[in-house]
Amino acid sequence: MRAMILAAGAAALIAGSAHAQTSGWGYFEGENGVLQAGVANAEGQQLILKCDESGDNKVFAAVHSPEPLARPQQRPPARDVRLQFDGGRIIDTRWRFHPNTAIALNNRRESTLPLLLNPMVDANELTIWLDREDGPEIRMSFTVTGASDAINRIFESCGDSANPIG
Repeated sequence: MRAMILAAGAAALIAGSAHAQTSGWGYFEGENGVLQAGVANAEGQQLILKCDESGDNKVFAAVHSPEPLARPQQRPPARDVRLQFDGGRIIDTRWRFHPNTAIALNNRRESTLPLLLNPMVDANELTIWLDREDGPEIRMSFTVTGASDAINRIFESCGDSANPIG
């Protein structure tokens, strides 16, 4: 369900204008009335910060790929993801993989979102490698300049006090 909601709002999100000239982040109000923020690249890949409902530990990050990442399953599998900010060290983590979306959560069972958000605050460029279920690894790059404002706005809109950067 998250993947479908994500895909439905993503085009409008990315088509929106950037919040500031120094930031490529676009903003979109979802069906639930809370704000989403995202960046896209020339390959049609998207990085989106959002929540499906208000409350603590509800914000998550979703990376959408036009290429399939995993087969549909009742419980999406956790698969390897590597993150690199501004060409620095590589951070290994595991996210939940849906058919075209990989998700980093911030809840009691899985707290992978801070590994993405904390270093992104000061970064300009984010590279992500996703270990697809079938096929070669997918590499994505995003310009994430201005992420701090986007992160804070999403956590505030979602009523989520578990903001790892704030």
